[in-house]
Amino acid sequence: MKAETTKIFIPRTLLETGVDKDIELEGTLADYLPGINRVVRTEANIYIDDTTIKGTKAEVRGKAVFALLYESDYKSKLRCERFTADFSHSFDIGETPEGESIALTTGRCSYVSCKTLNPRRFILKCRADLGLKLRCMQGISVISAADLKGAFFKTEGHRLSVLMTPIDKSFSLRETVSLEGMPPVGEIIYASLCFAPAEHNLSEGSVLIHSTAMLKCLYEEEGDEGALRYIERSFPVAFTVDSESLNGQCELSAEICCTDCEVVKEMDGYGEMRVLSVNGNARVTLELLGSKDIELPIDLFFEEYESESKADVLVAEKWETQPRHRFSTEKLVEAPEFNASTIIATDGEISVSEVTSESDEVWVSGVCAVSILGKGEDGVKAQDVTASFKERLPLNSEKDCLINAKANMLSAAAELRPDGRVSLRINAELSLKTVKKERITALTGAEINARQGDEEDNVPLIIYYPDQGETAWDIGKRYHRDPQAVISENADAFDKAEVVKAKGTILYM
Repeated sequence: MKAETTKIFIPRTLLETGVDKDIELEGTLADYLPGINRVVRTEANIYIDDTTIKGTKAEVRGKAVFALLYESDYKSKLRCERFTADFSHSFDIGETPEGESIALTTGRCSYVSCKTLNPRRFILKCRADLGLKLRCMQGISVISAADLKGAFFKTEGHRLSVLMTPIDKSFSLRETVSLEGMPPVGEIIYASLCFAPAEHNLSEGSVLIHSTAMLKCLYEEEGDEGALRYIERSFPVAFTVDSESLNGQCELSAEICCTDCEVVKEMDGYGEMRVLSVNGNARVTLELLGSKDIELPIDLFFEEYESESKADVLVAEKWETQPRHRFSTEKLVEAPEFNASTIIATDGEISVSEVTSESDEVWVSGVCAVSILGKGEDGVKAQDVTASFKERLPLNSEKDCLINAKANMLSAAAELRPDGRVSLRINAELSLKTVKKERITALTGAEINARQGDEEDNVPLIIYYPDQGETAWDIGKRYHRDPQAVISENADAFDKAEVVKAKGTILYM
């Protein structure tokens, strides 16, 4: 007969893929807005709303939010307007195994452009770099020690990672920012809100997420048309996420993104427009990983039956978060067409292009894409530049692992040099996650049959001369005896690991 089995679930990455998705929006300026005289800069941010698994497809829905900064046909004033284009994409994922599957999708803009059809109509295009990771807790049948009566089992203990459903939660935030010492605000041209990499404090059923919000705002000075001011202000933020799935054994990583931001000017105590009121919406995404201890059977035998078992090697994954790494990179930029006498603002993003490991180190390479906004005799212009980086980090994990790296730009600053070149300095942070492939042996099947009696069955006393290093399990299985009985009958022959201590030992059974 066949041995009874039970299901265990081990974490596996089924698929890791990506695609470039072109998104296009044909738009028209609202009637109350001035027309486009000249496009200064176009940006796009990619937001993933949700990913659902339907059969052999993973359906992704999201939106591209374009920011169009232009010089208007009204006194050449700057305007910035935002436009949203919804998109969807279907990934082919094939048949998924039994067990819960979790899809993790990321998106970033790798290219953006604007074509004006007339002063009020335009076509915005961007390329979204979409990435998909499909993971699951794969169900595998192993022999059930609880249901197989009369058997002696040899087991191994393992701590397995447990995938948990990610948590998404939206929050609203309000903050007032003082511009004391700055010229009062006339008209706000654009404002944006971003967040530094999040930290967290985990407790039972709850996690406190804290970060630093960075407000960036370009405005026209009150009473001085054409005089532009750019400010960056930071303030702390904290969000609490409650969930029954959170406990002290969880590992988690948190990301915060701004989904909407409105900034309006207000009066200070002296009646001057030197206060900015920030009203924003943020989304917190928690990627969760639990753990559980499990004992898996790796061998068995009976006193009264013969058994032929089958052992398989299972591959489980373990994820570990490495310490964060901050770094700076500098570059001198040739910008002959920039023609700016003053730099107004600097902004950008950073991406990882290659990760390689050597011994106990990791090399991470990537590109910083920066947009420099400057003003000269021809008005306001934008200069897009790139700066590459290559950073060496220690690897606090085993060598045989996969490494995922993510970069966050903390700040970017540009300075105009007398020779016309631009000096660029970028501060950034790298975060690493390692995925180790752990091979686990387990009994996945066994045939059990009646046992023909051995000569030793009727012998009242067996004297056995074991080899040094033999275990009580090996000897018990050979003679169909309880390994614990072998130890108790020969108390001084075995060490704490149930291994024969010395050569020449005599066992009585």
